[in-house]
Amino acid sequence: MEETPRETADKDEMEIHIPSYPLPLEIQQMDHSEKACRYCGVSYLILHEFQRLQEHLREVEKELEQERGSGERERTLREELQEVYTHLEELKASVLQQEETTRALDLQLCVVTREMESVKAEKKTAITELENERTCRLHLRSRFVQQQWLLREALALLHSSQAEMTTVKNQFTHFLETWENSKALIQQSCISAGAECARLKQQVVSLQVELKRLQVEVPNMKSCLDAAEEQILQLENQVQTQKLLQNQNQEAQILIQDLREEVRTLKIDLQNSMHEQEHVKKLLEIKSVEKEDLQMLWSEQTATTERLSRDLREKEENWLSCQQRCKSMQEQLSAWQQKEEEVTRRLEWAEGEIKDLRVTRSTLLQEREELKRTHVGELEKLEESFRTRLKAAEEQSSKMEAFLQQKQAEQDKQLKQQEMELRREADIELDIQRQKNQELFNKYQSEKQQLQNKIPALIHSAVQELHEELAVLQERIKEQEEEMKQFGESASQRQHQLLEERRTGEAQLQSALQELQQKTQELNQAQSNIQQLKEERATLQEEKSFLEETVRRECEEREELIAALTLTKDQLLELKHSKTKPNDTQTHTQLSRVRPTVKNPDLPFPRLNPSPPSHPQTRNHSSLSTQGTRQRLSEWNSCSMSRSSTSWHGSSLPTPTLPKISKERVTSVNDLCKSITMVRGYHIVEMIATPRERWKCEDFIETMRVLYNSTLCVSSDKSATAGQIIPILDKLKKKVEEEDSAFKRAIKEKIWTDLSPRNTDERNYDIQQVLEEATALDIRFKIKVQDEAVWARVEKKTVKTLFMVCSCVPLA
Repeated sequence: MEETPRETADKDEMEIHIPSYPLPLEIQQMDHSEKACRYCGVSYLILHEFQRLQEHLREVEKELEQERGSGERERTLREELQEVYTHLEELKASVLQQEETTRALDLQLCVVTREMESVKAEKKTAITELENERTCRLHLRSRFVQQQWLLREALALLHSSQAEMTTVKNQFTHFLETWENSKALIQQSCISAGAECARLKQQVVSLQVELKRLQVEVPNMKSCLDAAEEQILQLENQVQTQKLLQNQNQEAQILIQDLREEVRTLKIDLQNSMHEQEHVKKLLEIKSVEKEDLQMLWSEQTATTERLSRDLREKEENWLSCQQRCKSMQEQLSAWQQKEEEVTRRLEWAEGEIKDLRVTRSTLLQEREELKRTHVGELEKLEESFRTRLKAAEEQSSKMEAFLQQKQAEQDKQLKQQEMELRREADIELDIQRQKNQELFNKYQSEKQQLQNKIPALIHSAVQELHEELAVLQERIKEQEEEMKQFGESASQRQHQLLEERRTGEAQLQSALQELQQKTQELNQAQSNIQQLKEERATLQEEKSFLEETVRRECEEREELIAALTLTKDQLLELKHSKTKPNDTQTHTQLSRVRPTVKNPDLPFPRLNPSPPSHPQTRNHSSLSTQGTRQRLSEWNSCSMSRSSTSWHGSSLPTPTLPKISKERVTSVNDLCKSITMVRGYHIVEMIATPRERWKCEDFIETMRVLYNSTLCVSSDKSATAGQIIPILDKLKKKVEEEDSAFKRAIKEKIWTDLSPRNTDERNYDIQQVLEEATALDIRFKIKVQDEAVWARVEKKTVKTLFMVCSCVPLA
């Protein structure tokens, strides 16, 4: 009945009272060393530290609540990231398709440009060939005109020669008639000429000389005829060259037709290129629409805009290259216009040359007339000389009749033969020459008429075609210039729009990237926090399990120690009451019979068990001997306390007393448990059993006090681990002094040798449990242990220890 109000009072006292007023600033600014006790390390402001730790607990609980949904957030974010990656892959595929289409279009444009360049080169070559043919044609025309004039002159010469031959024939017939009329006269005069033969012979010699001279002049005439024949052959060769030139003219006309066809094909190609340009414009419009769609998608998924911006830059470069190509086309068109102007200039120059040729023709005609006049004068002179000679011959005919009669037959025959041969040859040659000349004349006239008919028509048609082509090209050039202006304006507008869109897109990209970076940083921080929490949770669970086992073993050991202490106190009281020595020997035998009973076989702990009550005589004897021993122990206590205190703390310090378990120190029960657990596994009862060593009991109590104070050093550290038992062992080693008794040294060495292997053994979790509970109870650990199992274990063990301590209070 008396224990229940005590328990309720103890429970009321164990409740933490939070201070209602804050600490002053001077105390808050003090160091921790100034607030804590230098002996035990416990802070004087425990309640305020409890309040701070509770606030920290609340903040940590809030953080835990916030981080509880981090797994689901991670899943959702991962799903969103997977969707974004899939969308990115789709966009990559679409961008690759667009790049392939643009590459195909670029290849087509390159092919078209190459074809245009080849056509332009062919056109240039054709124009050069046409110009060469025109020049050749003009040169041939000039030569043809010259040859025509020469042929006309030759015809005039032939006509004049024919007239001269007719005159010679008439004179020869007249001479024959006169010869026949004068034949009789010659016969008559031959008789009279006999006398004059000698004189005639002399004249014949002179005539032979003249004949020789005439024979010398005959080859000269033949050479002149040969030169005329050579001129005729040259004229024939020129006629053949004219035929070749006509063939070349026909081939040139064919080439002109081919070039016209090529021009038509070029026009068709230009139309196709215009259609392709329109198609490209449509494609550009489609691409602009697709770009707007992509921008809408890009606003949803901002990560893909960088690649799209790169594509836009490439397209802009392509567009600039297209502009450059268009400019080059315009330059080529201007070059074509310049070439056409040069052609017109050349035509004008050719017309000027024709005029010059006409002037030269007039000069040549004048020269020809002058040559005719000179030739006529020379022929008249020859006729006059021939007439004079004929007159001289007629005068001398009378003289030569005699000589001629003798040689008349021979001369007649020879002359007839020569005349016949000459007539035949002359007739044949004249017929051949007439036929040839007539044929050539007819041909030249027909060709001249044809050429004269064809040349103005060809020139007119060519000029008309060129004018038409020039007009069409000028119209096309104007249209293309207008289209290029419109295209340039639209392109400039498009550039401005693209620049604005790019700027907005870059700004959105930067903002989106910043948001993504922030989100990724938050995710990384959350993941790192989660990992840290997991690690801390694992470590806390390990410490929890370790401390649970240590606390469980503490309770067992504490119960056994309390039982052993009660037994030792009873025995000491009996020894004090015993007065005689034989009674001391009997108590020694009784204490020596005490053996430790092990509750846990793996972890032995000493338990004082009295000797079994088999003989009543020994029991009575022991009760008598206790009265004497108690009186001796009281004296021994005073001496031993003074001696042990001087040996342990020095001569000046007062003797420390064991802490009494009272209602005010109920919170330090766990510390007592920790101090008692350090002596677990010792066979101390066997060492204390001898009554002759009266200092052993006090030494035992004093070493226990040292262990208790050393375990408080564990709670002064920031974190509690199993490795913190080693500093306690070092402190125990340092406390061994020369003045210590052999019993005290043995106890200290026994504790040290027993704790060191237990500390290194990882499978032994009793120390971890003790440390977990110590950190949970101590304020200065700043809530390193947050496991509810530790607090439940502490509560259970405090309830158990309260019952046991309350039973032990009167004995203390």
